Amino acid sequence: MQYFTRNTYLIFALLLLFLHPVAGFSQTTRADSLLAKLQKFEKEKKSMGRSFPKMRDTLKADMLSSLAIYYSHNNPQKALAYTNEQMALSEKIGYKFGIANACEMLAFVNEYEGRYEKALEQLIRARGLYMEIGSKGHAINVDNGIGVQYAKQGIYSEALKYLFRALAESKKENDYWGIMSTCNNIGLVYTKHKDYDRALKYYLESLTIQLKHKENRAIPYTYMNMGEIYGRKKMNDLSSKYFKLGIESAKVAGDSIALANNYCGLGILRIKQQQYTDAEALLLKAKGIMEGVGDRGGLFTVYLSLADVEAKKGNSQTALAYNNHALEIVKQSGELDMYRQVYNQFSEIYAGMGNYKAAYDNHVLYKKFNDSLFNAENQQKLTEQRMNFEFKAVQDKKDHEARAALERQKTIRNATAGGVVVAALSGFIFLMRRQHRSNAKKLKAYNKLQDKLARKNLEAQALQVEKENIELKNNLMLKEKEQELLEKETLQEKLDFNRRELASATLYLYQKNELLSALKAEIDAVSQGDASPQQISRIKSTIQQNLYMDADWDKFKLHFEQVHPDFFKELTEKHPGLTAYEVRLCAYLHLKLSTKEIAALLNITPASVTKAKVRLNKKLNRTDVEETEPEMVKMD
Repeated sequence: MQYFTRNTYLIFALLLLFLHPVAGFSQTTRADSLLAKLQKFEKEKKSMGRSFPKMRDTLKADMLSSLAIYYSHNNPQKALAYTNEQMALSEKIGYKFGIANACEMLAFVNEYEGRYEKALEQLIRARGLYMEIGSKGHAINVDNGIGVQYAKQGIYSEALKYLFRALAESKKENDYWGIMSTCNNIGLVYTKHKDYDRALKYYLESLTIQLKHKENRAIPYTYMNMGEIYGRKKMNDLSSKYFKLGIESAKVAGDSIALANNYCGLGILRIKQQQYTDAEALLLKAKGIMEGVGDRGGLFTVYLSLADVEAKKGNSQTALAYNNHALEIVKQSGELDMYRQVYNQFSEIYAGMGNYKAAYDNHVLYKKFNDSLFNAENQQKLTEQRMNFEFKAVQDKKDHEARAALERQKTIRNATAGGVVVAALSGFIFLMRRQHRSNAKKLKAYNKLQDKLARKNLEAQALQVEKENIELKNNLMLKEKEQELLEKETLQEKLDFNRRELASATLYLYQKNELLSALKAEIDAVSQGDASPQQISRIKSTIQQNLYMDADWDKFKLHFEQVHPDFFKELTEKHPGLTAYEVRLCAYLHLKLSTKEIAALLNITPASVTKAKVRLNKKLNRTDVEETEPEMVKMD
């Protein structure tokens, strides 16, 4: 089965960190070293008093930024505290670079906590500040970050717009780091779109740069993403190759998270190849690493995959244990897609165990979260369509205004040239004025035509959006029909199961009474010997009582009513005078049991059954006395 993995989201987070360089300080600098520098700075500032240059506080702002970046992975709240301090100081001294840098880190914290729209606002503000101070390289990086945020919200057209702009500017500036990270992000967006060939193209471009410049931190993640794509394309040999390269490069880089994720990806591939022993070994390696670093999101994928492996190996209880671990993680995250996967896995495990009730209950939960996820994805698509339409309308308006401004500039230049010519060629004035009026009329006609064209474009765009909405509604209706069909199939399976249970219960009663009848016959034979008549009579009485135990009939009746609901109710309403014995006979006749089988169940002779049928026919107002099922009994 196909699992959702955290690979793409992990790369998003890593690249966002890569896009926050602060001059003069390494991102891997230890916190104690940074704090020591900060204390030394404060001490020097205090000793200089009022003579301390105000703008030297920019160094402190940069140090606060470095501390925020350091704590961003393991202590987001501490990172937020340092960022707020950096923001307050930068605003106080008018340090726009520091403000923009703080905005980027605030965006990172908001993203970490799932507030993507807030993160987007911070990044847009940062970009404006970088452009204002002429820091084009940082503005390019922020374009990349904005593209990432749009992608996380599922608005892929906007994401690609910013990412391709960042890529073009990075190539123009010959910024290899910008090209590398942007290509990787574009690959991620195309992966989400399932455009795997384009995704591979940009991954390969990024990987080429990574290998050339020995960017060891990024290499294992790109290998991992390429391995996952080849797996989706069912090119298993290439998929295995890139996961193995990811494992080796992660060891070289000393990156345990990248190592665990590549182990996990290769393990899932081995499940698809039905190599369960290798899959389990790889997944257990990933599990050990992820537990060590506290990577709960990665552990979800590993637990779910291990549950799949154990279920396929027939170890149902171990599979349930792993799946319960995955469920505990889901309860903390609350993600619909993760709930969907867990309950689908539970349903498959219980079905394999033969526990169809538990399988059905979990399948109902799976459908619930699957439908919720489907509705959320469709709402996301509608939002993207609306944004595309609004963006196109705004862009058309800007183009129209630009053309109008250009025409006005041409008119002004023409008028100025006419004024100069008047001094030398007065006779030419009349011709110029006539030409000017002609140009004005043409311009007016041109503008009118452009306005009409713009309106037509907007109308066409609106019709396209309406068409897509209709298609989306049709898809929703199709999904609903598919769901109804699945529910109908599930109910049919449940009915078939009850039919089997009823048949089993009937067979049990038949075999039991056959046994007791045989025992009664033996006792009859013994009674001709030395046993006393009183003793034999007590034995017969006990057996006779056991032949008609109400508990057996109640169990049979329970199964019967599950398969044939309202049978007894309708029978007694039409014929209230029937005895309990006759009602039981009607039930056996309804099951089309033979006279011999009914005789065994009622512990009477076949002749007695025939007589009972005749009496029953008369009670049911039947004139014929055939040894067939009474007409009233035929209720299905």
